[in-house]
Order: sequence, then structure tokens, then C-alpha cells
Amino acid sequence: MHRIQIFRALIFIFLLGGSVAGAARAAKVDVYSEFQKKIEKLETDLKKEKDITKKYDSFLKSYRELSDLRAKNPRQAEEKELNMSLFMDSLAFLPEKKEFQAKKCADYKQEVTSMMKSYSKDQKEPFVERAFKVVDLICK
Repeated sequence: MHRIQIFRALIFIFLLGGSVAGAARAAKVDVYSEFQKKIEKLETDLKKEKDITKKYDSFLKSYRELSDLRAKNPRQAEEKELNMSLFMDSLAFLPEKKEFQAKKCADYKQEVTSMMKSYSKDQKEPFVERAFKVVDLICK
């Protein structure tokens, strides 16, 4: 009788483990898609807002959310990771809120522009261009 109880317990654990793994796979987040949605939301928020301080607050909040999204989820395909990294790296130089100055917007734009120019002329980096658009929207 003891062997039958052990056998039933093993079958139960095996079946339960399979269903838990299946549920975990179903709940997997498409990081790249979420990343792009958050960028689109940021761009929309920046277009609506008129106060540059509030725009910058919105940017910093979104930047932290994007960083967390990438840190808490599995790596994506190489090209997707590269695109996300280009966007984040293009904006990483922007200062913290207390150091941000509206009069330095031209310098901030120039920094992103120089990142775009580091590539060959026929190569377009859409995520660096999107980073430039974010800086441009903050500074308008």
C-alpha cells in the first residue's frame, strides 16, 4: 500500500509541475512589444504636456519603467535587444531632474545627433531616431 501512495504522489507532482510550467509560459511578457508601447505612450504624453519640468518628470518615470521592464524579463532576440539598447543608451546621458536645464536642450539634442552620425549614412537606426524625437519633444 505504501508504494501505491508514493506512486500516486509522484504522478500528481509530475502532472502539477507540467501545468505550472505551461501557465508560466502562457504568462510570458513580450518585452519588445511592451517596450515599444511604453515609448509610444511617452511620446504621446510629451506631446500633450506643455510644462518642460513635467515633461522631464514624465521622461524620467518612463525611462525607469523601461529599464525595469528589461531587467525583470528574459532577454529577447539579438536584434530586439540591440534596438532597445540603442534607445536606452541614446538617452542615458540625460541628467537627473535636479541637474536638467532647459537652456541646455541644444546640447542634449546634439548628443543624440552625434550618436546617429556614428553610423554609416545608408544605415538608419530607428531607435536612435526615436530617442532624438523624445529629446526634441521634451525640449519643445
